[in-house]
Amino acid sequence: MRELRCSLLSDGSSDRALLHVLRYLLLANGVVLPIHSEWVDLRRFPRPPRRLHERIRLALKWGPCDLLFVHRDAESASLTERRREIEMAVATVSADASTAPPAICVVPVRMTEAWFPFSESALREAAGNPNGRLPLALPALEVSPIPSVSFMSG
Repeated sequence: MRELRCSLLSDGSSDRALLHVLRYLLLANGVVLPIHSEWVDLRRFPRPPRRLHERIRLALKWGPCDLLFVHRDAESASLTERRREIEMAVATVSADASTAPPAICVVPVRMTEAWFPFSESALREAAGNPNGRLPLALPALEVSPIPSVSFMSG
């Protein structure tokens, strides 16, 4: 049986939680193959590269995949700047490697913890307890200026 192998290259270890969101989005957008996803931990290398294109190159060398998610926090840069940064780094790696997989930019404009899922029913389903009754005490929602997207206040 064939599967979709996905890797997430992120800014830090706490961003590993994005794997669940990305997997959900793949399924919600029609992916029917089994999904094998992993977070690329470059900290295990003695001197992990700092430049994004070098990090991407190393991630692909040690964790071949069919789809690469490249995460960068917006921080003080705009969404457009971060996206351009990722696209340029991916283009650099793709020019060097004939088999580079497609890459998707993942640029939260707030920290992951601030926009993580807020739906009580979705959280219960993901936890394998859809009929749970214990109150989750989720924070109040803050509506983003982007239509159809909501964020939790953090």
